[in-house]
Amino acid sequence: MESYNTILNKLSAFITKYYRTRMIKGAFLFVAFGLMFWLLLLTLEHFFWLGSRGRLILFLMATAGTFFLLVKYLGIPLIYLLRIRQGLSLKQAAKIIGSHFPGVGDRLVNLLDLASDEKRTELLLASIEQRSLKLSPVPFQSAIDLKKSFNYAKYALIPLLIIGGIWASGKIGEYVNSLDRVVHYDMSFEKPAPFRFRILNNSLKTIEKQDYTLHVSTEGVIKPQNVSIVIEGSEKMMHEDNGQFIYTFTSPAGPQEFYFKANEVRSFPYTLETILPPVIEEFLTVLDYPDYTNRSTDTLQGTGNALIPEGTKVSWQIKAGNTEEVRLVTAENVSSFERTGNDFVLHEILDYDLAYEIATSNKDLKEYERLGYNIRVVRDTPPAIEVEEVMDSITNTLRYEGRITDDYGITGLELYYYETGRDEEAKKILLDRPGTRDYIFEYDFPTGLDLIKGKAYNYYFKAIDNDVRRGGKGAISRIFTSDIPDDQQLSERNLEEQKRTLKAWDKSMEKMQDQEEALKEIEQNQKEKNFLDYNDQKAIKDFLRSQQQQEALMEKFSRKLQETLEGNRNDQAIDKLLKERLERQEMEARKNERLLEALQKIADKIDKEELAKKLEEVGKRQQNSKRNLSQLLELTKQYYVTEKASKIARDLNTLSEKQNKLADSKQNKKAKSADQEEINSSFNKISDELKELEQSNRDLKKPLRINTNKELQEDVKRDLREAKEGLEGSEDENNRDQKNQKDPEKSQRSAGNKMKKIGEALQQSAMSGGAESMAEDAEMLRQILENLIIFSLKQEDLLDKLTVQGDVENFSVGVIKEEQQLKELFEHVDDSLFALSLRQAEISEFVNEQVTEVYYNIESSLENLSEGQSYRAGAHQQAVLTAANNLADFLADVLSNMQQSLAQGQGSGNPQDGFQLPDIIKGQEEIEDSMQEMGREKEGNQ
Repeated sequence: MESYNTILNKLSAFITKYYRTRMIKGAFLFVAFGLMFWLLLLTLEHFFWLGSRGRLILFLMATAGTFFLLVKYLGIPLIYLLRIRQGLSLKQAAKIIGSHFPGVGDRLVNLLDLASDEKRTELLLASIEQRSLKLSPVPFQSAIDLKKSFNYAKYALIPLLIIGGIWASGKIGEYVNSLDRVVHYDMSFEKPAPFRFRILNNSLKTIEKQDYTLHVSTEGVIKPQNVSIVIEGSEKMMHEDNGQFIYTFTSPAGPQEFYFKANEVRSFPYTLETILPPVIEEFLTVLDYPDYTNRSTDTLQGTGNALIPEGTKVSWQIKAGNTEEVRLVTAENVSSFERTGNDFVLHEILDYDLAYEIATSNKDLKEYERLGYNIRVVRDTPPAIEVEEVMDSITNTLRYEGRITDDYGITGLELYYYETGRDEEAKKILLDRPGTRDYIFEYDFPTGLDLIKGKAYNYYFKAIDNDVRRGGKGAISRIFTSDIPDDQQLSERNLEEQKRTLKAWDKSMEKMQDQEEALKEIEQNQKEKNFLDYNDQKAIKDFLRSQQQQEALMEKFSRKLQETLEGNRNDQAIDKLLKERLERQEMEARKNERLLEALQKIADKIDKEELAKKLEEVGKRQQNSKRNLSQLLELTKQYYVTEKASKIARDLNTLSEKQNKLADSKQNKKAKSADQEEINSSFNKISDELKELEQSNRDLKKPLRINTNKELQEDVKRDLREAKEGLEGSEDENNRDQKNQKDPEKSQRSAGNKMKKIGEALQQSAMSGGAESMAEDAEMLRQILENLIIFSLKQEDLLDKLTVQGDVENFSVGVIKEEQQLKELFEHVDDSLFALSLRQAEISEFVNEQVTEVYYNIESSLENLSEGQSYRAGAHQQAVLTAANNLADFLADVLSNMQQSLAQGQGSGNPQDGFQLPDIIKGQEEIEDSMQEMGREKEGNQ
C-alpha cells in the first residue's frame, strides 16, 4: 500500500499547484478588471463632477465591484488552496491527469475506484499495489504549466498603460482629486477654477532682512490679467513681467504668510520662512610686532588690511551673532577660528604676504559672507653700511667715516682684520653697540687692533641688525688694505710727515704777517672812528674768521708734530722739550680760539670800548704766538735735520753690513750681481737723501755742522761700480784679462767699510751738533744778560725821573727820547735772544711772553707820554721794568743750566768754537754781581 499512498500524495500536490495557478491568474485579472473599473468610475467623476449622491453610488459601485473581483479571482481559489472548502476531488484530478497523459487514461480513475472497494481481499490489495507501482513514475504536477498563468499579466498592463498616459498628459492630479472626492463623498467640493497658481521659486526660504522676489505663473484654460498677493491680511498687486507675476518682499523680518487672488480665485496659503544670517558684530585685528622692532602693539578695528613687518603675530578677534563657524580662507589653506560662545579667535605669525577671506557660517547658511582682506608683509632687510677712507693730510692718519642704516635697529658694529692672504684667520673686535636705526661712526686705524709690524692687513667693517629671529643679519663694507710699518718704516714715515708739516707750517707763517697787518689796520681804524659802519664790522668779522682758521691750523700742526715725536725711538732731552713746547702751543691755540669766539660776540654787539681791549689782547697774543711759532718751527727743523741724519746713518750702517756679507758670500756671480745691483740702487737713494739733508740744513737760520763726506760718497760709488762690473765679467777664467780684471770682492769690502765711515761720521755730527754750539750759545746768552741788565738799569733811572717830575704838562721831551733809545736797545737784546732761542729749546714761551710785555708797555708808555699822561706812562714803564727783570732772572737760570752741561762735558767740546768754559763762568759771575748790585739799588730807592 506504500505505492498507493505515494499516488495519493502526488494527487494532493497536484491539487495544491492547481489552485496556486488559479490564484496567480486571478491576481492578474483582479488588477486588470479592478483598475479598469476604477478608471471608469473616476472618469465619470472627472468629467461630470457628480454630487454627493452620485459620488456615493460611484463609491458603492467601486467598493462592490472591487469586492466581487477580489472574491472571484483571489478569495475562492484561496479557500480551495487552504482546504477550507472542498474543491477539486481526487477523481476529478485523476481525470485531468489522465486527459493530459494519454498513457494514463482511465487507469488512475480505475485505481481510485478499486481502492474504494470495502472488501479488501489480499488479491485486491495486490492488484492496487501493482497498479500503483506502474503509475508512480508519472509526474502528475507537470500536467499544470505555471508559465501559462503569467500570460494573463498582459491584461494588467492595459490599465497601467492607461494610467501612464494620463500621468504623461499632466492630468493625473485631476484623477487623484476625483478619487479624493469619491472617497470623501460626504464632503462638498466646488468645481475648480479655470486656472491655478504655480510658484516658480525653488524654495520659500530667504535670509532675514534680505529682499526676496517671488515669481508666480498661472496654469489653466484662461489666464487672469491681474494677480494679488495677500500678506498677513494686506493685499498688494503683483507686477507682471513676461508672463510671470512678481512681488518682492522687502527686508522680511520673521516668517510671512501669504496667498494669491485673481478673479475671485484664491490659492492655498503659503509661508515664506526667514533664516537668521551670521552677523559679525565686532572685528579686531591685533598686530603684535616682534620685540626687536620696538613697536607697540596695534589694534585695527573693522578691517583686516595691514602693512606689517615679518614675524608679526596677527590675532583676528571676531564677535559674531547667529554664527557657528568662522574660517580664514586662503588660496592654499583653510583655518578655523577657535570658538568660545560668540567669540572667535585665530592667531598666525606671518612671514609672507597673505590674501585671505573671512567666511562665516551657521546651520542654514554655509560661508554666507566672505570678506576679503590683504596683509602685506615687509621683509626685514639687512643693514646698509657705507664707509669712506679719509687720509688726514695734517695728521697723516687713516680715519674711516661710516654710516649704518637699518629699518629697525643696529645691535653691533664689528671690525674684522686679517693678514693679507690669510683671510681664514680673521679676527674681530666689537667697536660699538649703537642700538639706533641710523648710526654715524668714525674709527682711527689701527686703534684696538693686535697687529704685527711690517705686515700688510686687510680689514672690513660689519654691521649687525637686531633681527633676533635670524640671529642678526649682517652687512659688510668693502675691504680695505693697509701696511703696518715696522720701527724703521715708522721712523721714515715720521720724518716724511715732519717734512710735509714743516713745509705747510712755513706757508702758514707767511700768512701770519698778513694777519698782523690786518689787525694793525683794524686797531687804527677803530681808534680813529667813533662809530663803526657795516664795512668796518665786516672787516673785523673777516679778520676774526681768518684768525680762527689760522689758530685751528696751528693746533693741527702742533698735534701732528707731537705725534711724529712720539713715534721717535730716541729719548733725548730735546725730544721732551719739543713735545712739551708743542703741547703748550696746542693749548695756547685753543685759548686763542676761545678768545676769538668771545671777540666775535663783542663785534656782533658793537661794544667799541670792550672791542678795543680785546683787539689789544689779540694783538699781544698774536705777537707772542708769532714768536713762539717761529721759534718752534726753527727748532723742529733742526730736530728734523738731526733725526734725518741719524736715520741715514743707520741706513748706511745696515747697507754696509749687507755689502760685507755679500762680499763674503759663496753665491754664484749671477746671484751676487743681482744683489749688488740692489745695493747700488739703495746707496744711490741714500745719496739723494744726503743731498736733501744738506738742503734742509742750509735752510736753517743757523745750519748745523753735519758731515756728509761728499768725497767719501764718490769713493763708495766708484767701488760699487767696479764691484758690479767685476761681477758682470766673463766667468771663464781662461778668457779673462787678468791684468785689467778688477777684484769684485775687494771693491765690495772697500765700499762697505767706507759706507760705515760715512754713517759713523754722520751719526757723530748729528749727536754732537747741539753740543758743539753750546759754548757759543752760552757766551751769547751771557752777553744778552749784560745788555738786558743795562736796559733794566736805564729803564729804572727813566722811571725815577718821570716820578720826580710829576704830572706836568710841559715836561721835557728828553724822557720820550730816552724811552725811544731804550726801545732800540731792547730790540738789539730781542734780536740776539730770538736768534739764540732758535737753537735752544729752553728759551721757551715764558721768554716770549715777557718780551711781548716789554714791547707792549714801551709802546703804551710812549703813547701816553706823547699825550702828556705821565702817570699812565709811569705805570707802563714799571710794567716794562718788571718784565725785563723777570726775563733776566729766567735767562740767568738758563745760563746756569748751560754751565752745568758744559762742565759735565768739558774736554769733549769743539775747540774750534773759540770759547772756553772758564771765560763763560767768569762772565756769569760778573752778571750775578751786577744783578745783586741792581737789587740793592732798587731797595735803596724804595
